[in-house]
Amino acid sequence: HADCMVEPFFSEYIEGSSWNKALEIYNPNEQAFNLEHCWVEIYSNGSTDVGYTVALSDVVPGGETQVLCNDRMDESEQGRCDILENSLIFNGDDAVVLICGGAGDAEARRIADVIGQVGNDPGSSWGSGNLSTKNATLRRDCGVVIGDDVKDDVFTPAESFVGEDIDVFDGLGAHCD
Repeated sequence: HADCMVEPFFSEYIEGSSWNKALEIYNPNEQAFNLEHCWVEIYSNGSTDVGYTVALSDVVPGGETQVLCNDRMDESEQGRCDILENSLIFNGDDAVVLICGGAGDAEARRIADVIGQVGNDPGSSWGSGNLSTKNATLRRDCGVVIGDDVKDDVFTPAESFVGEDIDVFDGLGAHCD
């Protein structure tokens, strides 16, 4: 029953070299989830205004993912992507927000998940080392079942992600398999 559905969330985040940018969105429900009314907003350098918006589409089966990638990322890795989008542009100090709900009705907008903290410029990144939003791959801890629905709360990657080195793509498309 649709009212019992949980919002999808970011299960992987890649902020790699050059144009290697990717986001994996996971459907934690048993039933399919229609991402047609969801989109990604990118807030650059601590801004409270949206810099880039990426529309989503397609129905994602329960327990499956949709992978968005910058269309200029390494061609050898583009086969892992469901959507190639030139406006998927972010760096380690940019907040990335997954929104679902009424596109034309601001009241129906729901924040499904956030990586970073909207309105806060952390310098170069949130976190450090490979548990950072800069030059790293972050994979959501398998124990996480729901996203962060507060866009301006403190973001600490180590609380819900495991880190990989820069340009690690081998987990894209499969969350906790």
